[in-house]
Amino acid sequence: PPPPPPPNPPNATHNSGNNSTNNSGINGGTIMCEPRTVPPEERCAYVRSLPSCSASDKLIPYLYLHYCPLARVPVLSGCIQLALVALFFYMLGTVAQRFFCPALENIAAALRLPEDVAGATLLSFGNGAPDVFAQIAALSQASGDGISLAIGAVLGAGLFVST
Repeated sequence: PPPPPPPNPPNATHNSGNNSTNNSGINGGTIMCEPRTVPPEERCAYVRSLPSCSASDKLIPYLYLHYCPLARVPVLSGCIQLALVALFFYMLGTVAQRFFCPALENIAAALRLPEDVAGATLLSFGNGAPDVFAQIAALSQASGDGISLAIGAVLGAGLFVST
């Protein structure tokens, strides 16, 4: 038999959005990490005690840093997080400029395509490839969830592009 769920941390509450059948704060055997549902003075203990809040697969423990050492200076925590977002976008742009653009230029040269045509076609193929594979994966599951995911993805992408 599966192991019992971990005990609730102090004042843990349930997710009011999607736990319509389970009112104990447990979703799929694990307690949801919702530190804002706990009083501010107990959020550090909540984040430290809940395994879903302190998952070991994260490189930087953002919740711990925000609610424990930086709890008294939330403005500083927000500024650090904004600086990290800016750094990540800068890194993304640098990687695209150094690796993606030269590869696109080489493919365009090999296919004898002008740069503007290569940008319009090859870039759109690269941009649309994840959507195509998501559709294939969703439709390969012959369930209602897979079909609804595929239809929702197509409609959402179409509405986003057209509006």
